[in-house]
Amino acid sequence: MASAGGPLYEAWVKGDPTNKVLGDCPFCHRVLLTLEEKELPYRKEYVDFAAKPEWLFSVNKNGSVPVVKDLSTENWLFPFISRMSRRSSLMP
Repeated sequence: MASAGGPLYEAWVKGDPTNKVLGDCPFCHRVLLTLEEKELPYRKEYVDFAAKPEWLFSVNKNGSVPVVKDLSTENWLFPFISRMSRRSSLMP
């Protein structure tokens, strides 16, 4: 999703950065679906797990995804994103 002012979030997800193809990570899919459902503007960046870039380890010491901005723990990422919009909550 894009907005006139540009994305509010940058979502780093498992995938092919050359061909822009999303990988097989259900946690990444969940983050992207949540951002879409909440209608939050974001830019998607793909991380090749066969050759993880060094910058990923500076953002997340484990080199794992999903990463949204400076948030790197999937378990508390969804409540955070859920609070970013006035639309109905996706959390039980």
